Amino acid sequence: MPRSVLWTLVVSVSWSVVTVDATKFNCPTITPYFFPCSCESGGENGLFLRCENTNLASLAVGLANVRFPIEELRLYKCHIKKLYGDVFKYLLLHKLVLEETPVSELEASVFQPVADTLTGLHFLNAPLQAIPKTALEPLKK
Repeated sequence: MPRSVLWTLVVSVSWSVVTVDATKFNCPTITPYFFPCSCESGGENGLFLRCENTNLASLAVGLANVRFPIEELRLYKCHIKKLYGDVFKYLLLHKLVLEETPVSELEASVFQPVADTLTGLHFLNAPLQAIPKTALEPLKK
């Protein structure tokens, strides 16, 4: 008696709803990646980073790890009196907010590395005495 094999094909169809995330960039899953800064959220043009209660040296180290565009970098209650050096080197930064950070002096070339991308510069409750014209000249008009 010949043996016959019966093959049964079962097709399963499932419907799913696909949600599209409106943001192009998402925060990395590794939380200490930007320490002392934290990633608040992602946006269409980059990440929203917040750096709180830190100094310029630590900030420079944390920002050196950033490999994504930054839509907004918020420095909140940081211990920075003079903004200088290459703290923004290699960044694609769109908006910088200094809030309740006692910056009173800007180095003339501090914004040079982000001159092509920086479109917003906000000082909130910062005792900035003067903004050197040379610091703003390279910025995008």
